[in-house]
Parts: sequence; structure tokens; C-alpha cells
Amino acid sequence: MKKVLSVLLALAMVFCLAACGNEETVDENLPAYSKNLNNGGRFNIKASDYVTLPEYKGVDFGDEFWTVSDEDVQAQIDSLQSSYSTTEQVTNRAIEFGDSVNIDYAGTIDGVAFDGGTATGQTVTAGGTNFIDDFLTQIIGHFPGDEFDIEVTFTDDYDNDGTLSGKDAVFAIKINYIAETVLPEINDEFVKTNFSESYGLNTLEELKAYIYDSLLVQTQQSLIDNYLVENSVVSEVPDVVYENQEAAIRQNYEDTAASYGIDVDTLIAYYGAESLDQVIEESESQIVSMATDIMIYQAIAEAEGIEVKNVDVADYFEEANGSRDYSSIQSAYGLPYLKMVVTVDKVIDLIRDSAVK
Repeated sequence: MKKVLSVLLALAMVFCLAACGNEETVDENLPAYSKNLNNGGRFNIKASDYVTLPEYKGVDFGDEFWTVSDEDVQAQIDSLQSSYSTTEQVTNRAIEFGDSVNIDYAGTIDGVAFDGGTATGQTVTAGGTNFIDDFLTQIIGHFPGDEFDIEVTFTDDYDNDGTLSGKDAVFAIKINYIAETVLPEINDEFVKTNFSESYGLNTLEELKAYIYDSLLVQTQQSLIDNYLVENSVVSEVPDVVYENQEAAIRQNYEDTAASYGIDVDTLIAYYGAESLDQVIEESESQIVSMATDIMIYQAIAEAEGIEVKNVDVADYFEEANGSRDYSSIQSAYGLPYLKMVVTVDKVIDLIRDSAVK
């Protein structure tokens, strides 16, 4: 089955799994995702000392394990179509309810401008309720280019100091354009233009097959994981595993903040927390849950003697994205982590291949 690179990245950001083995050296200078993992991508513990496994070979996962509905595939295509949409500036018709409209406005009370009452190039939804009174209803029927006034009344409890509450206001409006969403036609030409170079896909049928395989991988992984978690018993989570999960969550927040060009404290504030330490403390149950999953997969890897070499990682990436070069991802996550992910993939393949069909 074709591997999906997004599955690897999802594991990296959310679900840091691991396996055990014989290469016991741990490099402390690796990225946080590889913390406490040895050179073989494994923790230096024996998971079977902590985990009682269910029967994981020959499991009957039901019909949903083997198929994906046409509706699910189409939903993904629809989502893809939406993500490639463009916006057209329409100026030759009247505004209708629900239209996205670009406007300028300047509000006054008794002829005097007030703070927050002026904006240019603001996109609003005609008939919407997120502006005061019937502000957005009054633009319906007007044309781009129209300039006019609308009258509204602020609610009695609009602000705490009474500056605007209960006041009548006049807004001078200019309609710039109606913003219409244009969806591309998803056909062979679209697929070849957008996915030939990156994914080797050239036709709509190839795209559908790729989506089908991707959804099937996700479904099977989810069902396998749910089965293992519900039917295994983990008596204890070793510190080395817990620390790995905590470090990965910390690094995830730092990476996310960097991607937005802000520091991690600013990002944390967006979530309503005071510090990253507070977030980690409040995530304890999540860390334990993920670490428990780690122990389950590690125990299966031990029982089956699964080991991963560099060539296995290259094979994984070649199947995932058509290239054996994974150097940029290795820089971000560390080779031990990548070996761990491939180990987990091998465990999932083993369980899937033995499942009742």
C-alpha cells in the first residue's frame, strides 16, 4: 500500500510513537522529537515488562477496515477544490444576501467620528449579524461604486463606559466590489498542473486512487490504534517515554510559533495560558495517553523483532513522496525519530496484513 507522507508528519506533531531495540547509544544533541531515543530509533527499555498485549494478529476489524466510500473520496476532492479557489471582483450586479462584499465605511455620532468607526477595504457578509443593528442588511441591493449613508443604533449595553451604548450613528459607505469565489474544475488538466511534479499524478482517476489509498491508510491506522489501546494493559510509563512526549509537545509549540514569526510566549497567550509550563502541566493526561500508546507499539516491535536501518527509512520516503532524500525532515526531527516512525509503520503493516478480510 502506498505510504502517505502526511501521515508521518501527523505522527511527528501529535502522536510520537516508538519501538525498542539493541542500538543503545543516545545522542543528547538531537532535536527534541528524538529525545531519549537511541540510534536505532528505540527506547532503551523492555516494553513487555510494562505491557500486556491482546491478540493482535488475525483480528477482525470489520468491513470498514477494507474500503473507503465514494462519498468520502468526493468530500476530499471538494475540499481540495475549495483550497484552490480564487476570488473574482464583481462590479456589474447588485449585492445579494450572503454575498462577500468589500467596503469602506466611516461612522459618526452627531457628526463626530468615533474610535473604531472607520475602515477601508473591509470584507463583510451582506445580511450578516456580526456588525451592529442592521448595518449589513442595509447594503443589500446596492451596486459596487455606490456611495451612501446607513443609519444604525448601538445597543444599550454595547460598551462599559457608555461612549457608544444606545447612540444613533451614521455610516458613510462606499461599495468597492463583490468578492465571488471561483472554484476550479477538477479534471485531468488540473491534476497534471498541480500534482504531476510533486506527486506524479496526471489524471483525475489517479488523484482519486491516491485519495482512496490515503483515506484507507488513515482508517486502518485509526482502527488498529483504537483496538490496541482498548485491549492492552500498560502498568506504568517509564520516565524516558514520558520525557520524550513532553519534549515533543514543547518543541511543537516552539515550531508553530516560529512558523508564524512570533515567540512561543505570544503563541501561548493566544491560547489563554500564561506560560508553556502551564500548558505542559495541563496536558499531563494527554502526555500519559500518548506515552501509553508508545509502550503498546514498542511491546509489539519487541515481540516481532522489528528493527529499522537507514535503508528502510529511505525506502519509506521513496514510497511516501517519491524521493529517498529525507535530509530536511531529519534535521527537524532527528534520524532516531524517523526510524521510530518507520518501525511503527512496520507494526501497523504486520497487523493489517494479518487481519481477517
